[in-house]
Amino acid sequence: LQRKILDKITTLEPDYTKKFSRAEIVNTSHNDVEACQKIPDFLFDFVAMSIGLVIDTVILIVVDPLIGGIALGLSLVSFVFFFYHMRKRDYYCGSKRERQDELASLYAQIIDGHKEVHTFNLKEQLREVQEIKKKEWRHFYRRQLIHHDIGNTITPLLLGLSRIILSVFLVFFLRKMMMMFI
Repeated sequence: LQRKILDKITTLEPDYTKKFSRAEIVNTSHNDVEACQKIPDFLFDFVAMSIGLVIDTVILIVVDPLIGGIALGLSLVSFVFFFYHMRKRDYYCGSKRERQDELASLYAQIIDGHKEVHTFNLKEQLREVQEIKKKEWRHFYRRQLIHHDIGNTITPLLLGLSRIILSVFLVFFLRKMMMMFI
């Protein structure tokens, strides 16, 4: 993938950097490579979690339809909750990347205009712009982390706890039924 990106970058038209900054091109290509590397892990985890939930739910429905129905409902709510937070995480990740591109573009402009920065004493104005962009970046980074943690930690935790509680109820229910037949 990185080789393909290099091949594409080396064949870009000279006017292409007028549409997109060099920093945006470099950051996007790097981030896309990293995102592509994570896809197989995410898919494997998702498929494994889905299969486990289906098997658990079927077993619970066979043993007790009410508890199985509750388990199915909790599973569906968990999936909706998980995907909501993943969409929010991706939104904030994109916004964070835009700020990262703006910072990299600012640095590239400073390097390109190094002489003018010193001649017109622009250091303080550039530092203020940098601080604004860094503050925006931190905001989006924190929001991204919040949704990432909720989606990947709290959602499975709540789903697991609800499954444990349902399983305990099921055990007591089965025990009570066994006592009736004894």
